[in-house]
Amino acid sequence: MRAAPDPSRGFLRLRHPLPLAVSLLLALALIGAVSFAWQVFARNQRAQQRTDSVHALEVLANQLNGQLRAYLGAARILRSEWERYGSASYAQFQADAGTIQSAFPAFRALNWMDTNGVIRWVYPSHSNQPAENYDLRNNPDAWAAFRRARDSGTLAVSGVLRLTQGGRGIAAYLPIRRGAQAEGYINAVIGPEALMRQVYSPRLGRNYSLSISDGRHTVFASDAGLQNAAYAVQSTLDVGGQTWLLRLAPRNIRTAGADAAWTVIAIGAVLAMIMAWLCYWLLITLSERRGSQLHTYRAANFDRITGLGNTFRLRAHLLEKLPAASAAAPLALVLIHLGRFSLINSIYGFARGDAVLRIVTKRLLTLVDSVECLFRSGSNEFAVVMPLAASDSEETLAKRLMSVLSEAFEIHGMSLRLPCSMGLAVAPEHGASADDLLANAESALVQAREDKVSGHRVYSENLRTGTATKLRLESRLRKAVENEKLTLVYQPIIRVADRYLQGFEALVRWTDPEFGSVPPATFIPIAEQSGLIELLGRWVLEKACAQAAEWSAEFGKPVQISVNLSPSQVLDLGLVDEVRRVLDKTGLPPECLVLEITESLAMQSLDVAVDLLNRLKQPGINIALDDFGTGYSSFNYLTRLPIYAIKLDREFIRNLGSDQRVTKITGMMIQLAQALGLQVVGEGVETAQQYALLHDYGCDLVQGYLFSKPVPAEQAGILLAKSRSFPHPDFQAEPRHGMGEGVPIQ
Repeated sequence: MRAAPDPSRGFLRLRHPLPLAVSLLLALALIGAVSFAWQVFARNQRAQQRTDSVHALEVLANQLNGQLRAYLGAARILRSEWERYGSASYAQFQADAGTIQSAFPAFRALNWMDTNGVIRWVYPSHSNQPAENYDLRNNPDAWAAFRRARDSGTLAVSGVLRLTQGGRGIAAYLPIRRGAQAEGYINAVIGPEALMRQVYSPRLGRNYSLSISDGRHTVFASDAGLQNAAYAVQSTLDVGGQTWLLRLAPRNIRTAGADAAWTVIAIGAVLAMIMAWLCYWLLITLSERRGSQLHTYRAANFDRITGLGNTFRLRAHLLEKLPAASAAAPLALVLIHLGRFSLINSIYGFARGDAVLRIVTKRLLTLVDSVECLFRSGSNEFAVVMPLAASDSEETLAKRLMSVLSEAFEIHGMSLRLPCSMGLAVAPEHGASADDLLANAESALVQAREDKVSGHRVYSENLRTGTATKLRLESRLRKAVENEKLTLVYQPIIRVADRYLQGFEALVRWTDPEFGSVPPATFIPIAEQSGLIELLGRWVLEKACAQAAEWSAEFGKPVQISVNLSPSQVLDLGLVDEVRRVLDKTGLPPECLVLEITESLAMQSLDVAVDLLNRLKQPGINIALDDFGTGYSSFNYLTRLPIYAIKLDREFIRNLGSDQRVTKITGMMIQLAQALGLQVVGEGVETAQQYALLHDYGCDLVQGYLFSKPVPAEQAGILLAKSRSFPHPDFQAEPRHGMGEGVPIQ
């Protein structure tokens, strides 16, 4: 039990003048700072709130306009399908309308009307049957919009209508023409509530109340009435001849009255005195030896966040338990690695990352005998040491641990699953000493992180050999990156319309004296896992920009260069400054640089991606979305991303012409993307048939072995010097070799 404090060492220490003076000065400074800060806050918060509201309304209006453009563009595609094939059959119309609605779920109905304004065909028929054979003359608002489309011959949009089949909708009318004659009209009905759910996010709804009207009727209202209408900001949006009024008001009004100010100042004064007293007391008590020793011991042996033992405690625990381990009573060591944990810290902050670690600790404690068996061995790694029962096996133990970690984590209002990897080693079979057991479990973990199926590995001699080879490869790669022994090759990007050489994509290659030519699929994952990817990415960016600037100066024309960004680079807060530094150093104009990020990386956190890409785009840099179509079927999010182009995934190009379904989907993706004002790039083009189909669908750019494989800078310079227009692919006898052998283009 701790002894009672000596009075001579407690309150009577107020006789010490220096700690008392420091404490009083701190209290006065805190009171003055609180008073000044509150006055500044009171003057500025109302103006800031209005600025925030105006910005939020501008973002909302842009997103709503983008969504409407996308939906009206989809309706135009349905009309173009009709006009392309002549008078469509009922079955063809149903099939095309079904394809459109699957990508744009806010469509209530897609109908065909005759020239007299009577709806003849409806889709989907099961929910829109009452609208079939409906005459628009029975609805004055709908008839007025239809007449505008008929008289002008262009798209016209109605206000909010009461639909015959029930509910409300916004109707768009597009004339279908064959020559000078109209063959009817496409009638697309959009559900306003479903449309707004795609732009009026829960985060915006928590902070703002929204009302949209068409001048006569309410298009959408987030509440029964606009909250705090006196503080609302408003804007207008023109949609197909129909003007909408958007009004946005904050739900919580920031106030800063005089009474509140005095209350805050009083509270601040009390807190300042408390802090001053604590400061005074700490100046005296921190010198106590026992408290200092305890703090040092805990910091050296236990994790601050989870309270678990650290690597020192893990080693000590193994030294204690290993002597009792035997073939009849084996001891299992499990190392656990949490994947994508750094992503949580980067996006949501360290506080939420710490919360995840505590949740993992709580879940693992349900499977171990005591807290002494569980350790935090790294920033995103845990270790479990427990006896392996005779009826148990390494596989069974791994599956039990996997089951509790596979459950979703609730982070920032989102349900998120973290992939985990496990490496297992058992004493005494896999090592009788702490060092051997830890080394072998680590070898198993290294291999488990590459196993995308089971996610766990048990140690074996083969695993150790593979790990040693990988470590050797990593060491060689580190030296190659540090000494700039890697090279860049450049694959031409061709404009489809005239086969004009648009630019190049820079790709990194590595040839090692010991391992020979190492494929990027092998050394890029090693660079990402070892932390070399940031250094490698900076080198590639600077080297590619310098080469493009050199070509631009040599040939007197701007040369565009595309560079891929790794996930680690995208999550780096200093990426924007690094790109600007490289452009300033190399002298390459920003509009000549294209930065490519993968679609899956952008979708991991859409808000973070939008913010980063907006900051990158400000100097004039172009952004392209790579591997498009690999996991997301909806085009809706493209209206938020500030990109200029999408690159179709190679799987779509590979099956062009051989798979009719893939061929039709590819064509529709190209049309939809171009309806949003985006360029489309086809990657991996290897046959003349693929090129011909992309040409017919209006694809903007292509790259692939049909024209050229990636070539060194010298051969790329030959392409720029000899000609900037590639011959038609029909005249290339061996398309997979193309310009890869250095044959100049005539």
